[in-house]
Amino acid sequence: MKEKDILKRLVKNDALFRNIHIITQNYDIIPKDKNHMGAYIEFQDLNELREEFLEELIDSIVDWIYSSDKFAELKQKAMDKGKSDAAATQEVGRKARQKFRADHNTDELLIQGQFGELLLFHFIQRFMQATPLLRKMKIATSSEHERFGADAIHYKIQDVKNIIILGEAKTYSSNYKFATAFSDALNSIINTYKEHRRELNLYVHEDFLDNEMNQVAEDYLKIFKGSEDAIEDGSWINDAQPFNPGDLKSVIDFALPIMHGPYCEDGRIQGFFEMMDIPYGGCGVLASAVAMDKLLARDVFIRNGLPVCRHVGVSRSDYDDDSEAVAKQIEETLGYPAFVKPANMGSSVGISKAHDRASLLEALALAFKFDKRIIVEEYINCRELETGILGNERPEAAVVGEILPSADFYDYTAKYLDGGASKLCIPAQIPEETSRLIKEYACKAYAAIDGEGFARVDFFIDKDTGKVYLNEINTIPGFTKFSMFPLLWEEAGVKYPDTIERIIELGYERHNAKNNR
Repeated sequence: MKEKDILKRLVKNDALFRNIHIITQNYDIIPKDKNHMGAYIEFQDLNELREEFLEELIDSIVDWIYSSDKFAELKQKAMDKGKSDAAATQEVGRKARQKFRADHNTDELLIQGQFGELLLFHFIQRFMQATPLLRKMKIATSSEHERFGADAIHYKIQDVKNIIILGEAKTYSSNYKFATAFSDALNSIINTYKEHRRELNLYVHEDFLDNEMNQVAEDYLKIFKGSEDAIEDGSWINDAQPFNPGDLKSVIDFALPIMHGPYCEDGRIQGFFEMMDIPYGGCGVLASAVAMDKLLARDVFIRNGLPVCRHVGVSRSDYDDDSEAVAKQIEETLGYPAFVKPANMGSSVGISKAHDRASLLEALALAFKFDKRIIVEEYINCRELETGILGNERPEAAVVGEILPSADFYDYTAKYLDGGASKLCIPAQIPEETSRLIKEYACKAYAAIDGEGFARVDFFIDKDTGKVYLNEINTIPGFTKFSMFPLLWEEAGVKYPDTIERIIELGYERHNAKNNR
């Protein structure tokens, strides 16, 4: 295996590190001739960005759990049973989430450090440019297996040298426990030196070893001879380097922002790319800002003759002045049940279903934790459908897909934490005329906000009347192998790599037109 082959296997995960500080610290530690580095990771605005960050991690679970060989094998098995390419990809993704979750809830996973191990997987790939030698997820998420040694074993080739990277993740609630965490992590890594053969034997029978890594794994057994050396106290040096945004223009040819939530979906990162004159994929500043604000988007949709459900907008100042009056207005306008949503959030964060005055006030209070403006929508006994859009001035719609949520509605838990119980039906089982109407509305809504590049457009269909309602436009939909947007286009005959290539073409088309090229 050559160095270029290792680099091809790396998962693109830069987006995961946009909201965290990373401080690397070098230690002089025995065994000699081994380099040790600690990385202290600190969230920015933890309370606001926690869910968004976890969402990014959850989207990457399939890459952590399955090797590329195993993913292809499982996908082919599903297709052999008659599933479409998109449905097979979704099934593998659902199995990956089920394995990761291991019957634990999110809080338990956080406490046990499983998200930390997933983050470590990406950290080593991002900063060390190393690919997994052994995928240790099954041990990490199972109470039936003995756990010892390092959490991660990665491999890279550098200057014709074979390099094994051992990683250990420790999560602590206090900023002041770095020294303790680092010491514990090193103990685990040293144990791996001592027990490498015993540890490796745990994984040779699992599904998480790439075929091309078999020889490397055998060589791995010969690298470490075991060490009885103890960890010595070492001094650390802060190697963090300042970052100059102006340097981006010289190192970035094209940007594809696929980050969720504020600072990306709302147009701010797009504005930054515009200022730097960097070509990028997807909607521009205006479309992103309008689509992100559910209240503003509804106004635009209504002015363009698009059907939307009844709703009420509420400001924080009105709520603070007289919450009971606000609740009364909602009751008189919409009745119960009603859905309460922050106007500017994604991934169903902060959304609640209110059934009475008490739950309404509780839902309003929750939503105001995420935004100063709230939209409250009438309840519709509905089906949730979506289609994908590609294009600039002449957008095209993919097939229509349907979400079959595991919960009462498709909230954050149903999207990301239900172990794959929520399902996607692609294409949706709806009349051809309804499908045509949804695609027509989607393209019209996309044009109304001045959409460019790509987007996913969400709809409701009233189960009782069959009426179609436009819900929202998501300018940065999920982009994993098993997300709705790429699966819709795969069903329409456009493969995942071709979808990305088309988005890049559209981004350059816009950039060149702006610069009169």
